[in-house]
Amino acid sequence: MALDMNTDLTSNASSSPPSRKSLYPYLTYLGALPFVVSAVFLALGVHVVPVLGVDVYVLLASYGTVIVSFMSGVHWGQSVGLGIHNTDAGSRFVHAALPLVSNIVTLVAWFSLLLAGARLHVAVLVIAFISLLLIDGYLAKRNMISRPYFKMRVLVTAVVVISLLTSFTFVTNSLYSLGL
Repeated sequence: MALDMNTDLTSNASSSPPSRKSLYPYLTYLGALPFVVSAVFLALGVHVVPVLGVDVYVLLASYGTVIVSFMSGVHWGQSVGLGIHNTDAGSRFVHAALPLVSNIVTLVAWFSLLLAGARLHVAVLVIAFISLLLIDGYLAKRNMISRPYFKMRVLVTAVVVISLLTSFTFVTNSLYSLGL
């Protein structure tokens, strides 16, 4: 799959590409890097991030929760962008449902960070990222987000989920706690 740096979040595939390259595709792909690095460290039995001195699980858990919250915020912003005066029933449903769903996904991830064991929290993150991708799939079908953006989201989510599942294999509740 070719990396399209002209990817626009909301424009239709039929519209002309922006005149300058967007920064967010680069940031999106780079955003998957901490997940991959954490999975590699855990697979190699490295439990503390070199140089930083931070527990790998703490890095993975906190970063994953922040990214889930960020992606939920993107959905919140999309619902605000639809406006309440849109007469399309599907758009009205999305406008009403996205803020609620985005809050639920964020709160579940946050509570699992605080209260669940390490393995359960990683599993919750996997479910959260898949859920957010399913929402994007729905939005893409309704042409509320662009196809190139959705394709990018599929690829990055696959990398994140595979990394989280790899981490899940090596994380044990007895080794890690957030110390909260």
